[in-house]
Amino acid sequence: MLSTRYLAQPDITDAAREALINAERLRLGGYFAEAFQVAASLTRPGAWECPRGTQNFRRAASLLPTLAWLNDTFCPAVGDNPRRTPRELAAWAGGMARHNLDALVIAGRQQLQPAGTDWTQEGLDALNGEVCDGRVAPAVSEFLSELEWVLKARVRRALGLRPPEWLPVVARGVTPFHIGGGIRTAPAADGFHHRNLMEVLFRCIEHTGGGAYLPARCVLLTVILELHEGSHEGAADVLARWSPWLVAQSASDFLLQHWQPYVDMLRSRALASMLGLDDVVVANYMTTFRSRQESAPGTVSPAQDPPATARPRLSLVVG
Repeated sequence: MLSTRYLAQPDITDAAREALINAERLRLGGYFAEAFQVAASLTRPGAWECPRGTQNFRRAASLLPTLAWLNDTFCPAVGDNPRRTPRELAAWAGGMARHNLDALVIAGRQQLQPAGTDWTQEGLDALNGEVCDGRVAPAVSEFLSELEWVLKARVRRALGLRPPEWLPVVARGVTPFHIGGGIRTAPAADGFHHRNLMEVLFRCIEHTGGGAYLPARCVLLTVILELHEGSHEGAADVLARWSPWLVAQSASDFLLQHWQPYVDMLRSRALASMLGLDDVVVANYMTTFRSRQESAPGTVSPAQDPPATARPRLSLVVG
C-alpha cells in the first residue's frame, strides 16, 4: 500500500521520505507516470520542495533519469544531473543495463571447486537456514555461495554474456584488478532447476533474512532466468516471495532497473497486486499527494541528512 501517515506534516523531511518510498512502490507496481510525478515534485518549487543538499533531495534527483526514461520523456536538470532528451536517456539506460548485467555475473572471487559438486536432493532437503549462536549454519552459507555461482553461469549462458575479466583502472583508481573469468559448475548442479533451488533458498531465509548480499543476488539472477524463459508470472512469484526485502530496501532491484525484459514485466503491472496497488488506490493517493498545503514559514527542516538509520540498506556481507 501507499502510506500517507506523514503527508500533511509541515516539516518536509518525514513527508518527503515517505513519498520517496511510495515512488519506489509505484515504479515497482508499473505506475511509472505517477512515480515520476512524485519524485519530480520533491525537486521543484512548491509544497513538496526539499531543501537542496538534503538526502531526500539527492535521492529524488537520482530517481529522475530512470523514471523519465520509463516514461519516454525529458529529464529536467536537477542538482548535478543535466537536462536529457528521451534519446539521450535511452542510450544511457542501454549502457546501464549492459554494465549492470555484467556486474551481476562477474566471477568476483576464486572457486575452490566446481559449484554444486556435493549437491544431493537429500542434502538440499535438509537445509533450513536455522541460526545457531547468532551465526548461519556453515552448510547454508556454503549453499548460498555455490548457488550464486550456478545461477551466474546459467545467466551467462542464457544471455550470451561475456563480462570483463579485469576491472579497469578508472573503476579502481589504481591498477587493473582481476575479477575472474570462467565459472565452473558440477554435473550434480545441472540436475536442479532454478525454481527448485529457490525453494531451498526461501526456506533458508525464513530464519536468516533475505536482505543480505547472496540471497539478494540469487533472487535477481533467478528473475533474469524466468524472464529469459518468457515467464512474467515466474519472475513475479520470485519477487513476491522476496517482497519483504524488495519493498523495504531502497532500489533493491537496481541492477535490473534498466534491463528491458524486467521493465516490460513491471510495465505489465505484474507486481501491482502484491504491492496492494490498483488504479483506484493510485488515483486516490495522487489526489491526496497533490492536496498537501504549503508549510508555514520557518517549518522546513535545515539542509541536513536524516540519521543514518532512517533507511535500511542492502547488506554487503558475503555469506
